[in-house]
Amino acid sequence: MSEVPSPSGAILSTRKLLPFGAAFTSRVAEACRPDSVDIDLTWTLPGAVRSVFRLDSSDGPSAVLWIPARTDPARTMTADSPVVARWLPTCPVLVIDLPPHPSEQMTGIAAAYRIAEKTANQSSCCQVTIGLRASHLLGGRRHLVNLTLLRRRTEEWGIAIALDLTGAFDPLWEAEAAVLRLGGRLALVRINSRANLPSAVDRDRVARRAVRAAIEQCRDLRVSIEPDVAWWQRRNVGAVADAWTLSARRIYPWGGPSSQGVPPIHEERRRHRSLPPR
Repeated sequence: MSEVPSPSGAILSTRKLLPFGAAFTSRVAEACRPDSVDIDLTWTLPGAVRSVFRLDSSDGPSAVLWIPARTDPARTMTADSPVVARWLPTCPVLVIDLPPHPSEQMTGIAAAYRIAEKTANQSSCCQVTIGLRASHLLGGRRHLVNLTLLRRRTEEWGIAIALDLTGAFDPLWEAEAAVLRLGGRLALVRINSRANLPSAVDRDRVARRAVRAAIEQCRDLRVSIEPDVAWWQRRNVGAVADAWTLSARRIYPWGGPSSQGVPPIHEERRRHRSLPPR
């Protein structure tokens, strides 16, 4: 296992680790020693999170949380859930997952706005963002226009944008142009560890271009890295930790100083009062 110190400001995505059990995930987190862990609560069971990270202890890393927007009453993992409420005081980024259907996306943005108002009233340092999954990313000019409109809405309502590039997206997606349209509202990018290797190809190469363009444009960008190894190494703590560490060491020299201590943007003055429906 690599003995090189972990990069300051690096985030470990646990989405592919939790299915292998609490003990395995804890061992990988201890080996990587990240400043923050990325927990995707849009599918993870709350009990799994509790068993991996002792929520009563303040010694563990802070958590970047992904939660679904309240568009389906059957989905109970919301900002009011005990697990989320426990993490909020030390949570650097809270991502409200944007629904896949365009007709529901305004509802997701409205939910993020209300949560941002709530965290601001509670004097929380949490930065509230809306999450764009890989399924949202399409090729063509119309998509770029929609990203511009999305950026303007987030500017009006004082929230940011998170970009998930770990899934399968349209190979015609224009990485640099899309990142430029999102501008300074882009606060978090999630990639897999393969995307930051010189041997990256196809969609991994596109993700590499996107995250590099985002870091060059926004120095306080946070990057969450999902360790990805060959199938026969997925239960190997050393191999998984080395994959994450190598990728993180290649990412953060682009970004200059550590991204720790970056102030949230929820206190930014809104240019308009076009408030979402309550």
